[in-house]
Amino acid sequence: KISGGKLDLIAIAGDMVNINLPVMVISDLENLIIKADGTFNSNDLSGDKTTLIPYMKANTYTLSFDLNGGDGTTPSSKTVTFDSEYGDMTEPTREGYTFAGWYTSESGGTKITSTSTVSIAENHTLYAHWTANKYIITFDSNGGEETNPKTKEVTYDSNYGDLPESTRTGYSFKGWFTTQTGDEEITKTTKVKVTKNQTLYAQWVETS
Repeated sequence: KISGGKLDLIAIAGDMVNINLPVMVISDLENLIIKADGTFNSNDLSGDKTTLIPYMKANTYTLSFDLNGGDGTTPSSKTVTFDSEYGDMTEPTREGYTFAGWYTSESGGTKITSTSTVSIAENHTLYAHWTANKYIITFDSNGGEETNPKTKEVTYDSNYGDLPESTRTGYSFKGWFTTQTGDEEITKTTKVKVTKNQTLYAQWVETS
């Protein structure tokens, strides 16, 4: 009979008992064996009664990973079990950025780690979040007066922003370049695409 959420089973010695729903056996019997088909022999019971509690199997769901601009991660999805931990999740990479974790939304949302408990009862996607790296720019006056400031912090994928100017007797300032002899000119609206600290060099045009 079922009473108070528990299934009380009364078995007659020698009977094969079929359990028609998944159950968890609550018993102090060390030798009680329940077969894969859900049956057990009542001869295994030392008393005339044991208590079975219905056991509900947790659902599994497909977890997908959105790299959100990053690279890598294999596999691109995994199976997770409701009410269990998410488990291991690969960290992707992205040039110029540091991985900030997996979140439930592309921007914002809840951070999910390997020890977070699965509480979303459907297939779902986690999104990589990123923090842009910062680098130090050093200004080499290349024969001119030292600038103030001498260095500046910049952020990957953002504009360089305001840049100082140097002076040099007999020359006009041409701008900041990536090498002593020229190459690429860097202005306040140039996007930072270097992935390490950088030196910019003043270039000059002779005026006399």
